[in-house]
Amino acid sequence: MRIARLRWLPVVPVIIALGFAPAFGQAESPAPTLSPAEAWVITHSLGQVRPGNSMSDLRHHLEARFLSADLDGSGGITQKDIEFSQQLADAHRRVGTISSWVLWDLDGDGRVTREEVVIANGRRTAGPVRIGSIPVLPTPAQRKEAMDRLVAKAMEADGDGDGIITFAEILNHANTRVGEITARSLDRRSSEFPSIFDANGDGTTERAEYMAVVERVLSRIDSDGDGTISVQEVEAHKALRKAAQDLQRQQRSFR
Repeated sequence: MRIARLRWLPVVPVIIALGFAPAFGQAESPAPTLSPAEAWVITHSLGQVRPGNSMSDLRHHLEARFLSADLDGSGGITQKDIEFSQQLADAHRRVGTISSWVLWDLDGDGRVTREEVVIANGRRTAGPVRIGSIPVLPTPAQRKEAMDRLVAKAMEADGDGDGIITFAEILNHANTRVGEITARSLDRRSSEFPSIFDANGDGTTERAEYMAVVERVLSRIDSDGDGTISVQEVEAHKALRKAAQDLQRQQRSFR
């Protein structure tokens, strides 16, 4: 028995070593190296890199990004386009505030009274409230409290405090709110677009500059060059996507 045990003892470490050999031999693949512009293209191609999709469709999708950013149609993206983009975003934010005022103007005379605000918001206070997970109808006191909050919020636009909101007052209120939102959170995606694609640093991102980056990214996605995205290429794209997101996260942390 002692001899048998001695015969098997040397074998055990060999088996263990063989079992762990693949793990020790495997090294993690290095993360793909990307430029900020390439990272932007990759993150803006999300949802388009699917098995069976054609590379021409992906190219058109990415080229449309450039065309939509060239707001003045000059053929290049400049600081003026960035300003137009911000103005457009501000205009969309104003719509919500002004459209509420239009809905409150029940008689269409261009003036909103406190009474009109109450009537226009009456249905909003009739919905059930929750006590824990159980929905119950609100009491008259609860409806009044909710209405008081809604009216107080709406009447913030009444600049002169006369109980009537005019269009000039709601427009001024909308602009004030837009200014506060813009100051807190600028649309960085649009402001980054020209600077990272402007290869010659002349202040204008030309279509050719942008598409040169797009073509580099497309060649990395379509590794076999057959013009169609395969299942294997979708899997390989995950590494590109992660590298792009890591790079963008790193850049945001340095701002």
